[in-house]
Amino acid sequence: AMVTAPFMLLGHGVQRILPRVGLRLPAGVGLVPAIIAAALYAGLAGFGVSTVRALVMTIAAASYVFAARPLCALDLLMLAALEAALLDPVSLRSASFWLSFVAVGWLVLAIPRGESAATNVPATRRLINRIGSEGRALLVLQFVLGLGLAPILLLWFEQISLVSPLVN
Repeated sequence: AMVTAPFMLLGHGVQRILPRVGLRLPAGVGLVPAIIAAALYAGLAGFGVSTVRALVMTIAAASYVFAARPLCALDLLMLAALEAALLDPVSLRSASFWLSFVAVGWLVLAIPRGESAATNVPATRRLINRIGSEGRALLVLQFVLGLGLAPILLLWFEQISLVSPLVN
């Protein structure tokens, strides 16, 4: 995400700056630089499980955008797991495969869905409320990740780190 996001924004920015070009191109063409950047990064990183997952999810998300279909994060995650398993079946026996996919799965399931903000509340109060709710959401996500990954960590490493929530 840290590699692809700037390139995605660059692609969308070009479409906005050059509207005539943007009108002739299909929707989502701004994702092409993001896909290229993800592929280059995955190659530089040695096509590890987590980089392959990110690359496949980027390509799948772009495909959904190009096809103008509704996007489901769990569908993307399952597609990425299938692709990673087909590309490297031995990766199914690695801790990184299971930790990577299970962690993202827990995050997808645990991330709170958007809530509508009250418009009659002053802007400063809305900002304070949002910061508080985002902070609580991060704590909940850390708890969910810690609890959700505990069985895998115990299975693979026979221990659970107590400082990992602080490090994450």
